[in-house]
Amino acid sequence: NAQKEINAIANLLTDDSKLMPIDATKASGEMCMLETVSKHNMVHFNQHPEQTTEDIVYYINPDQFIASGLDLAKLPRHPEQLGEMIPLQWYYYDDSYVEPPQGSQLNKPFVIMSIDVK
Repeated sequence: NAQKEINAIANLLTDDSKLMPIDATKASGEMCMLETVSKHNMVHFNQHPEQTTEDIVYYINPDQFIASGLDLAKLPRHPEQLGEMIPLQWYYYDDSYVEPPQGSQLNKPFVIMSIDVK
């Protein structure tokens, strides 16, 4: 039921959680949750999913992908503009430019994928 799902998400944002909310709404209309142990994994939720195909965006530390033999150069470069991601397509962000949903350069590389839910 929806109330249980909302409570499960709310429980992730308690003071003792390993997630830190970051407001990225000025740059993209998205709310970010940063995983605080490595500070190298995030998930973004768009406040207006009906207006984009980038409703949920996952940012993952690429180290395990690299250790497993993935050549990140074979992934498409993460788009430099909002709204250009193809849902369920993995992208590589190399930290050489401003990352659109964050509105800033991120100081580290990521593999990134979006999901369109609305």
